[in-house]
Amino acid sequence: MNTFPTGIKDLDLQLLSTIGSDRDLLNTLSVKNKTILKYANDESLWRNRFKQKYPQDFDYVRSILTGSWKKFYLSLITYLEGGINYLKKFPQATSKHLIIYDKAMQLAAEDNNFDLVNYFFFKGV
Repeated sequence: MNTFPTGIKDLDLQLLSTIGSDRDLLNTLSVKNKTILKYANDESLWRNRFKQKYPQDFDYVRSILTGSWKKFYLSLITYLEGGINYLKKFPQATSKHLIIYDKAMQLAAEDNNFDLVNYFFFKGV
């Protein structure tokens, strides 16, 4: 019988990365377990999650992100959740990728990361 967490950090982070939906990942991370809470604050978890879900944007965001991957990713999925609900009401409004860029631009502006703001501006966000 397999148990989680195993206590082996690299293995546990890899197992967490295989969880399909962000909602399921957040539910797993909300379990009151000291080891799991430690993993929830591990920047590599959030960096790798972004890389896995948005590989086309990873290299650029990595090169200019000045804040926390956790803060960036959690803000992004919170925004996306609201954006997806909005798109269900108004499917012609915009695409999922524009919502991602819009939120990323907002976070970049809040962090005074003008290189990233400029990048998203030229993307047409």
